[in-house]
Amino acid sequence: MVAQCTRSSTAPNGKFYVLKVIHGTHEESMRHQICREIEIIRGVDNPNVVKCHGMYDHNGEIQVLLKYIDNGSLENIHILHKPSLSDLTRQIFSGLYYLHKSKIVHRDIKPSNFLINSSGTV
Repeated sequence: MVAQCTRSSTAPNGKFYVLKVIHGTHEESMRHQICREIEIIRGVDNPNVVKCHGMYDHNGEIQVLLKYIDNGSLENIHILHKPSLSDLTRQIFSGLYYLHKSKIVHRDIKPSNFLINSSGTV
């Protein structure tokens, strides 16, 4: 499954969002699984988990509207201070703990899937 993310804004409020497009035609069972997972994520409300604002079907491609996180992923961030690393780790565990309590399994834990904003929130 190949996905592409682009930053977009909406005219009414001027806020930025990320539009994640899941490319390709998918078998009905795969499409159902993707849509089910997105619906589960739409119900998540935690400061350490990216907010999902909606899901759309555009010409057979699944599109997901997500909150825009301005500093990108942890894959490109170099942490030099132990207190910063400790705080980031605590936030990651807090988000994962919330998902675990909600009986949601992440299944793709890697630095590129953890985003950080300009105020240091993961």
